[in-house]
Amino acid sequence: MLPPFVKKFDFRGVYEKDITDKDGFYLGLAVQKSLPLKRILVGWDTRVSSKHLARNFIQAFQGTNIEINYIDICPIDFITAAANSFAFDFSVMFTGSHNPWNWTGLLMHTAGGASVEGELVNKIVAQYNQALSTPYQKPTGSLSDYINFQPIIESIYKKKISALIPLEDIKSMRVCVDLGDGSGYKGLEILEDLLPQVTFHRLNDRKVYNAQTPHTADPSQVENMQQLMQEVREGDYDCGIAFDSDADRALAVDEKGNYINGTLIGSAMMDICTSLRLPIHTFGYAVECGPSLYNTARTKENIQTMPVPVGRSIMRRLIRENKVDLAVENVGHFYNKAFFMTDSGAFSLVQILYWISTYGKLSTLVTEHPDGQRTQFTIPRADDQAAALEKLTATINQKFAGRVQKKIEVDGIRYEFYEGETLTTWYAWRPSGYEPIEKYYFGSLNQEDYLYLQEKIRKD
Repeated sequence: MLPPFVKKFDFRGVYEKDITDKDGFYLGLAVQKSLPLKRILVGWDTRVSSKHLARNFIQAFQGTNIEINYIDICPIDFITAAANSFAFDFSVMFTGSHNPWNWTGLLMHTAGGASVEGELVNKIVAQYNQALSTPYQKPTGSLSDYINFQPIIESIYKKKISALIPLEDIKSMRVCVDLGDGSGYKGLEILEDLLPQVTFHRLNDRKVYNAQTPHTADPSQVENMQQLMQEVREGDYDCGIAFDSDADRALAVDEKGNYINGTLIGSAMMDICTSLRLPIHTFGYAVECGPSLYNTARTKENIQTMPVPVGRSIMRRLIRENKVDLAVENVGHFYNKAFFMTDSGAFSLVQILYWISTYGKLSTLVTEHPDGQRTQFTIPRADDQAAALEKLTATINQKFAGRVQKKIEVDGIRYEFYEGETLTTWYAWRPSGYEPIEKYYFGSLNQEDYLYLQEKIRKD
């Protein structure tokens, strides 16, 4: 039987409903039985529940010879950077990521930083079920009993950013950062040290993510960006950036207070990679990305794009297998082979600032790399959906029968339509990895096409 916290991509759920402190303890026992361990790293975000789970997880290692390292409140890329760079047999981040404050869970990595997935997940779940017969032990001791790894990871983190981006070329500017009461403030502190010429103004930096947080820390939903958009409009900023609670997602607001999606930011990163000659040649774009990534790649030498599935473990595996060098999800994930083979809100922020310093105001992204209009929505999964989708697809594809069409079956289905070699119109759907819902996306560079898709897909 699968525990309620086991999702498609990770272990996560509502605290005290799907996942409890005891689950943290029993998962610690399960991991010990599933992997050969000598040295582990544990970190957590600003949720009180995440720290509770982490302490219970650590308790399962008491009385063993396993070395325990920790980072007290950190963005998730601190953990993945450490896992990628040091000899940890296992590392884990306790976080609810972009979900509301009452969610929490685990994102786990094996030696070298590979995400825990596949058969290893099944093994850990089986060992968890067996461990439930062991008497539960509440956490004892204090963090001073373990090794604080934060100073070490901050040092290599700074060196990596400085090695990839010429920080001296970033101009003086004012930037508003919505931290969403999450752990991204740790990464921002590093950027403040590296970029003294940039003035960072912080929004929602209480350093605890709970019921009193002003909004859900998920920048992929434009309603969660309203405070930042208003602040930028009124405050004479060069741009605004918002993180989710564990600061792996990052999305932007231009100097006019307009929302900038992940596809546009990915296109800006393509500019940066080519201008700095970074070893990034294959860009993966997820099913929900707009056309600007594909079209921008056409203008670059030695750059190609490929469709990729959504999901942190999948994206990072593709990078580790050298199938893509950078993978983009429109929701604000940018998985970068050059930056510890992971996604990082802080590193994404540095790249955005470098793009502004090199290419001009962030608002020009929409003209330099047009992405058109887009809409996304969800509906409950239903038994008769397949027949309805087949009928809808036939109708839309017939409408665009005179154009080059591509059908992409990666993590759902995506249809692309071209005028010449330019990708102009697209629509897609995929099942959620967490809930019994279907997600629908569509957009176009062409206003008439967009309005047609909007009417047809919404109605049918």
